[in-house]
Amino acid sequence: LEVAPIRSIERIEVQADEDISPLEANLPQAGRLVMTIKAEEVAKTELIFKSDQEKIAVLKLDSVSGVLSLERFDPAPAFSPDYAQINECRVDVGSQAIKLDIFIDSCSMEIFINDHRSVMTSCIFPTRDLELSIKSEYGGSVFEDVKLYSI
Repeated sequence: LEVAPIRSIERIEVQADEDISPLEANLPQAGRLVMTIKAEEVAKTELIFKSDQEKIAVLKLDSVSGVLSLERFDPAPAFSPDYAQINECRVDVGSQAIKLDIFIDSCSMEIFINDHRSVMTSCIFPTRDLELSIKSEYGGSVFEDVKLYSI
């Protein structure tokens, strides 16, 4: 059984210091977003997820340090004082593209990086479908094979 994406974009180019909302559709509360990122060596790229105009999570790729981080801003109370607001993992951004497979539901966001070589997860509690914007600083980024699915 093959599921067709509800939105598919072959290529998105984000210039330095640009902030765009490229999907022209919201991410469903139960959804999947698949993409490949190619960032310039000096770029810092952010995928900003909002619910009801409030930022609830930001996925950041820092090409200089080689760190991919997920920061949550969800106002829901933490389950424990030890529960991380920010998750990080190292990624090889050299000449390689970063593949992301992001699953979102009513209480979590799971991110599989480079064919599941790394995984990040966080509890988020969107009240509505999510809006996605992309921001790039200090250099440009290219997003390829962007697909949005409802699950």
